[in-house]
Amino acid sequence: MSDAIVPMNASAEIEAAAADWLTSQRDSGIWSEADQVAFDAWLAQSNLHEVAFLRLEAAWVRADRLAALSHPGVATNPAPQHGGWRPMVFRFAGAATLAAIIAGAAQYFSRPDLQTYATPVGGQEKITLSDGSQIELNTDTRLRANFSKDESKVWLEKGEAYFEIKHNPARKFVVMVDGHRVSDLGTKFRVLSQAGHTEVALLEGAVSIDASGAPGGGKPIVLKPGDVAVAGAQSFHITSANSKSLTNELGWRRGVVVFESTTLGEAAAELNRYNRKQLVIADPATARRRIAGTFRTSDIDGFTELATDVLKLHVRNSGDTITISH
Repeated sequence: MSDAIVPMNASAEIEAAAADWLTSQRDSGIWSEADQVAFDAWLAQSNLHEVAFLRLEAAWVRADRLAALSHPGVATNPAPQHGGWRPMVFRFAGAATLAAIIAGAAQYFSRPDLQTYATPVGGQEKITLSDGSQIELNTDTRLRANFSKDESKVWLEKGEAYFEIKHNPARKFVVMVDGHRVSDLGTKFRVLSQAGHTEVALLEGAVSIDASGAPGGGKPIVLKPGDVAVAGAQSFHITSANSKSLTNELGWRRGVVVFESTTLGEAAAELNRYNRKQLVIADPATARRRIAGTFRTSDIDGFTELATDVLKLHVRNSGDTITISH
């Protein structure tokens, strides 16, 4: 269940789009109703869009204030007086109102219960919540969390996480991933967000998932143990996996990757998630060769030894890449 990694992740694209919208609002002489409709539609696509825009806007306002302090009398370029950034529209009455709104937003995003967790390539991290629930982050993963008395809500921006949640009907636990809402019903589950590909695999208990493109028009679907919900940009379907396969997918929690009749191309892509040095399979025929075995996530050398000694393939080491071919 692995995909090739693209150079630019979804989070970077969101940040770039937020910057474009903010630049358009500040520098454009005319902000039309059509612009506002398009902007509102973009924000409605994901909570991540709202977070990125508001964070960038707050930073820009702070920069304006610093510039004004550094150069008294020099006018800064304020945001235009137009409809606000989300469906509940704000109308800015003046600079004081704008400052109050931005200050409130900055205070919200600096709250101690809104936290960011991130792992580097090859890293893992375990988060233990006050009720004993645990979240484990895999390689190159970023997650934002808002833990309140009524609801724990996390946004998986990229990467992979394993959740072991103690269900509490009085305190919801929700995972937002690529526009899909996953609600815990007393659960052990895995969530992957990678290059527009989303997976939610249930090991124990139950989760409900709301998803555009799902059967029933996006109504909540309750997964049972062994179910794997797979979603793309325009697709959503549910497959089944046995307990051994699900356990193998979580081998990273023990620092390993497990391959069972896995193509060499898929295996290389999986190991590439954990290492700066990248494996390149030179041709389709080589990529289709199948292997089995368990490797440490950092064991590139062991993988290449299997390629040369067992599969009788050629390996060429070129600095940051290792090319495997016939």
